[in-house]
Amino acid sequence: MAVQLQTVRTPAEEAILARLAEGGRRHTQTREKAVARLRANGLPNRRVEAWHYTDLRTLMRDAPPPFEAFTDDLVAEAMSQSAALSLKDAAHVLFVNGRFVRHAGALEVVDADTGDQAAAAGDAYGDDGAVALHRAFAGRTTTLRVPPSHRSIVHLDFRELGTDAFSTFPHLVIEVVEGADVLVLETHRGPNDVSYQTHALIEFHVASSAKVEHVRVNEAGNKALSLSTLGVDLAARAAFQSFSLSSGANVARHQIFLRSLGEHAKIGLAGATLARGRQHADTTLVVDHTAPRCESREFYRYIVDDMATGVFQGKIVVAPNAQKTDGGMKSQTILLSDTAAMNNKPELEIFADDVVCGHGATCGSLNENQLFYAHARGIPPVEAEALLLEAFAGEAIDRVGDEQIREQLMDKVRDWLAQRVKS
Repeated sequence: MAVQLQTVRTPAEEAILARLAEGGRRHTQTREKAVARLRANGLPNRRVEAWHYTDLRTLMRDAPPPFEAFTDDLVAEAMSQSAALSLKDAAHVLFVNGRFVRHAGALEVVDADTGDQAAAAGDAYGDDGAVALHRAFAGRTTTLRVPPSHRSIVHLDFRELGTDAFSTFPHLVIEVVEGADVLVLETHRGPNDVSYQTHALIEFHVASSAKVEHVRVNEAGNKALSLSTLGVDLAARAAFQSFSLSSGANVARHQIFLRSLGEHAKIGLAGATLARGRQHADTTLVVDHTAPRCESREFYRYIVDDMATGVFQGKIVVAPNAQKTDGGMKSQTILLSDTAAMNNKPELEIFADDVVCGHGATCGSLNENQLFYAHARGIPPVEAEALLLEAFAGEAIDRVGDEQIREQLMDKVRDWLAQRVKS
């Protein structure tokens, strides 16, 4: 007698599929492909290699409905609140519960129904489970066009409001024209004690000889689930630097898919993650070198306390024709308790023979010799520990080029350390 196997779906998967069956959304090839993937595979789980350490099927216990109750009062309330960071002279682009609502400054912004054209460049990561979930529900695409200028400054300000659980699916495309130079600050802030979810997709198309510095700050609420995908295509001689500071959300995964499509592109990715309580914080990146003579550097620091879990997965891929590639990746972690956990998985996939690539990962506790040195000079133990942790995170933050952002990031690290002492 043949045994028939039946897939057992979680309540979150059942809710997702039920909403997809309701219809009412624009039918595009991109969306239909995403829906088919969700129906066939469900949410990514530990059997999927890229999601082995972040089992979304287990961590995503429910699937709140997409937020739709937009009102003028909601926007006014959002505008009355402060952003996670401020940036002088920036073109301000405000998103409330995932929807673009306004912008100020000399910047071309187009907001329209999501279509296939906006997502065409994402084929390199279209099979990812989080991207599929986003594309199945995303309703609009906001496109920013950065003009050729000496220096453009943009603040992407994402604010979440509400008291009941909800989900958001923002999609943002940033087109950086040839020779342009832009600083992009991306901040996320939301309420505590609300089980909201954000499923964001932000895509950069960087033309030849353009330069981008991108800084992301995640201060999502303490019960939030934050899934963020950053997709980047770089043309010849383009430069892309990105830094992420993550301290918010109960479950957070920031994933980066970056492709160097032209020669002499330069890539710099860095981040600092602060996790405590029972937080789960994941950074996953794939740097795909498809053209010769490109350079990439990745540098990440984690501080993990209590029963929190950190995840770093970094992969450098070098195509057969990407000769003269220069790649280096490093992840370092300090565990502050016996119950904190860190999962490191650095990888190299090299198909060319004339390259210089390497990776390294370390995980340990605070240096006892350094603590003793501080104690011997009259620095109280709590202060000595905070100074060492601040310096540890600061080495990652130092990779941010803008001084005013750098100082604000360090203030946030100090605040986090101060709250740790109080608790």
